[in-house]
Amino acid sequence: MDIVLNDLRRVIDKHRYRHQLERRVSRIFGEGSDKYCVIMLTIDLVAETHNNGLRNNGDLLKSHEFAMFTIALVYCGIRDLSILLAILLHDMIEDYPEIWSPWLIAERFGQEVLRIDLAVTKPDKSTFTTEAEYEEVIFDSVLSGGWKAVVVKCIDRLHNMLTLYGGKDKMVNKVLQTIKFVLPMSANIQFLTFELMSATTEQMSRLEMEQDRFL
Repeated sequence: MDIVLNDLRRVIDKHRYRHQLERRVSRIFGEGSDKYCVIMLTIDLVAETHNNGLRNNGDLLKSHEFAMFTIALVYCGIRDLSILLAILLHDMIEDYPEIWSPWLIAERFGQEVLRIDLAVTKPDKSTFTTEAEYEEVIFDSVLSGGWKAVVVKCIDRLHNMLTLYGGKDKMVNKVLQTIKFVLPMSANIQFLTFELMSATTEQMSRLEMEQDRFL
């Protein structure tokens, strides 16, 4: 398990910066191609929106999208443009609604990208009475978005599990959520299941959770 996760982390680390992503995108799609241009434009727009903001663990906000994009493009070999763009834009509606409206994403990137991103965008938590109800709605929405939305959510959660941080209760809840919702979705489409299980097991060990009770 450690070998797989270490390899994955090395792949992500080799594509931390824009110029590294650009080199890879150019190699795969051809410099100046339509796909190259729209991908690099989206990378720049996402970076500009985040404006060097930081995650709570000190990493740049854009590092999450860059890592997810790397997992998809390099590690998984995904070439579907709608998935790649949806990955880069997956947090924009939720985190920057004043900048990124659903209409804008549809206008610039198409209905398919918007459909995926809406499926993985969390609803307003204040409208739910219990955490369990809120979680059920989140993952029902992902499933309703089809297999592409499930792919994006699996990649999102894999990177979350590789970089898990915060208070212990929050981290334990994230692990349990992964076991209950994400791993079954992953297994159903046979996508990143081993990697997700490995990362989950790693975090359970770190948090001293009893693995036999859950996995």
